[in-house]
Amino acid sequence: EKAKPWTLALAELALDEGTLTWVDRTPAKPVFLELSALQARSKNLALDGKKPAPLSLSAKVRSVRTEPGSLRFDGSLMWDPLVAQGTLEAKQFPAQALAPYGLDRIELI
Repeated sequence: EKAKPWTLALAELALDEGTLTWVDRTPAKPVFLELSALQARSKNLALDGKKPAPLSLSAKVRSVRTEPGSLRFDGSLMWDPLVAQGTLEAKQFPAQALAPYGLDRIELI
């Protein structure tokens, strides 16, 4: 008999004062982004990501040689398929750092 896959659900997730650094040296122009003062809150989060879960997120964001901007999201997120719905506020976001990923092909609605 085939074994059932693992399931995991979190009633509540909280992250305070986190830091996330993204470095990608694959593109011709490497990508560097750092999120600091990261705050995140979510409830009823399932590992499979098939149902939207409420998410509140805020952080300072910077790239190489830039002053930190800010990022705030309040809404819901699921990742199978990837869907985010809510309000996104970005101030002084270093979007130029993401240019190697083809920013011209990103659709925001």
